[in-house]
Amino acid sequence: MHLTTAQTIVWYSGLALELLVCFFALRRKLYREFPIFTAYLFLVAARSIVVFGLYHSSGFRSRAVLYFYWITEVLQLCMRLAAIGELAWVVSRPYPGFRAVLKWVLPGIALALLLRAGFAAAPRARWWPGNVILERELELTAAVVLCVLLALSRLYEVELQALVRYLAAGLLFYSLFQVANNIISQHRWHSNFHDWAVVRTGSFYVSLLIWLAGLVMAQIPLPRVTPADVEQQREVMNQGTEAMDKTMEQMRRFRKRLP
Repeated sequence: MHLTTAQTIVWYSGLALELLVCFFALRRKLYREFPIFTAYLFLVAARSIVVFGLYHSSGFRSRAVLYFYWITEVLQLCMRLAAIGELAWVVSRPYPGFRAVLKWVLPGIALALLLRAGFAAAPRARWWPGNVILERELELTAAVVLCVLLALSRLYEVELQALVRYLAAGLLFYSLFQVANNIISQHRWHSNFHDWAVVRTGSFYVSLLIWLAGLVMAQIPLPRVTPADVEQQREVMNQGTEAMDKTMEQMRRFRKRLP
């Protein structure tokens, strides 16, 4: 079964949107501050091109499409989780104390939820609905980690750059939407795979629009010197000044002793 004209138009529009986001990511030099997230955007665009070609050649219900879809979906999900970790690093980098909190809290939450995901999907590992359950749990992990990151940032009064808020909003929207979509589709997998894929694709387009708005309107956060670095440099300068003062004092005493 091949794509209809309307579906083809939707896919072309989505691909154009993905390429537009990649263009602005390069133009704004997003890779300097967010290299993993930038790589994730290009992976999404490349995957769409290949999937679109498979849809045309084999149809969207073919086994080739199904296998390629899930293999690349796992890779894409791993990249998205890595991008969330990168986001947490950028947010916490200027704040050593906040970074120490995130270092213990976020991995602990992620590990607990990932173990829960494995136990939830294991009984259906041989069936495709097991993939839906696993993805639902992984998306839930991403959403919870993002929510905890944003909540702790607010609790510790950590300043979030505008672009960081846009990136986090797009990631959180997509993860939450997919959790709900996978819960609904889990019980009707055999009859609505295409509808499930269309809904998830549409929700991702919303995330792309959020990221595009951020890339167009927000400033790219520049690397900043952390307070710890400033204190360390100030301490070194003070020690150097004290050493110079002691040396000058010893020279004055030596001159007074000369005949």
